[in-house]
Amino acid sequence: MFLDRTGGSSSRVVGFGGSNGSGVFTYSPRCITIAAGQSVAFTGDFSAHPLSPGSGPTATDAGTGRNPIPRQDNNTVSMVTVVFPSAGDYPYFCVSHYPAGMVGVIRVR
Repeated sequence: MFLDRTGGSSSRVVGFGGSNGSGVFTYSPRCITIAAGQSVAFTGDFSAHPLSPGSGPTATDAGTGRNPIPRQDNNTVSMVTVVFPSAGDYPYFCVSHYPAGMVGVIRVR
């Protein structure tokens, strides 16, 4: 279920590892819809929960077109903001915990 975050004052923060109301092994919110040109901030401990574009490490599909979500596993960074310029679906996952269901999708209209 996608949460609509297209409104100008909508929060577009995806927390993980206990950040932004998430569980330890979940993203919160997991799936959101935004408008083209809007950004999403991913916040949490990237060293414990490395962020990667795509639906899993062996998947060949990183989503629509070029997925702008960068791989992030730096322990000195706790937030990465990503701009989504084009419409499409952009999946992401935690490299360490994707088998436990730590995955999500940004849908851009």
